Amino acid sequence: MEFTTHEPERRLLKLMLLGDSDHGKTMTALELARRLVPGRWMILDNQGDQIEKFVVSHRLNEWADRHHATVDEAKDLLTYEMAIQQVEKSDHVGLIIDGFHFFWYGVLDHVNKEAHRRAIERQKPGKELVVNTVDAWQDSPGGQGGNTVFSKTLNRLSQCKKHVIVTVRLTADTQYVDGQWRQVGKKPIFRSGQHMYEFELVGLCEKSGSKHVINFDLKYGLCLKLKGRNFYNTFPIHEEPSEDGMELLDIPRRWMERSDD
Repeated sequence: MEFTTHEPERRLLKLMLLGDSDHGKTMTALELARRLVPGRWMILDNQGDQIEKFVVSHRLNEWADRHHATVDEAKDLLTYEMAIQQVEKSDHVGLIIDGFHFFWYGVLDHVNKEAHRRAIERQKPGKELVVNTVDAWQDSPGGQGGNTVFSKTLNRLSQCKKHVIVTVRLTADTQYVDGQWRQVGKKPIFRSGQHMYEFELVGLCEKSGSKHVINFDLKYGLCLKLKGRNFYNTFPIHEEPSEDGMELLDIPRRWMERSDD
């Protein structure tokens, strides 16, 4: 048995940005990508050509190749596997998935189809078809449950041999209070925080008055120097990064280089 020392390799950027619509997720993803990891990126745009509004301001044609996914493509789980394979085989430095919440819709579609498939398989002659979507989350002989396909894609992203940045939209968190539904906050469209554990950096994009804020005060993520930090107006359009923006670039850069280990 032989024991040897191991020189840690440079970390890959695995970043998830959460936030409401128009809270700066896409802009922040583009800025961090091109400034932290220079080189040519791939962008999978699930937002209906929304990324094109950044062509001039962020000089996308100089550093990014883009694919505008249709709704059906964005909900097709194979789309993400194909994108990962393509970026790994290419000279691109990383993959940005803008609108990764469509992946969750694809998982839900898969669960519904799997539930119907199992219901038909179990249906007895003359009996009503009983569809159980809860059961369809678990694996069964001859079929993959929702949890399996969900975890498989997330694992592929976390293990991708290139840098990965994804943006995820938040949705209203409603609860039944005093006889009526009330909004009590915001939550990811995904049903739980499971997906966040696959990403080493997780930031929440918010607005505070006229200011854009990136909040790393989350229980997820491995970069301790980012946890509990808020960064304001980091990347003004057509201007150099603000003081907060420079710090937001410096901390992940040092973390990737392991210079702070």
